[in-house]
Amino acid sequence: MSRTADFIEKNMSTEAELFKLREEQAKHRRQLAENREKTKQRKLRTRRLITHGAIAESMIPGAEDMNDEMFTQALEEALSVYSECRAK
Repeated sequence: MSRTADFIEKNMSTEAELFKLREEQAKHRRQLAENREKTKQRKLRTRRLITHGAIAESMIPGAEDMNDEMFTQALEEALSVYSECRAK
């Protein structure tokens, strides 16, 4: 056992307090693990959105000079042309 754990155990007045402390520590460890997973998923999503956006931008001529509304319209037009071609 570590020095900190020894210190805590020696200074705990009852087993109930020690149990409560361990339960709280376990809860905090679970919360930290959940937070790490959420951060990981958020970073993966951000990377995916950036990558997909870059791909879409590379397929639309002049996209870097368009505002959001213009880009959306150009993307919708490109996708409708693509859908029409696939339907034939």
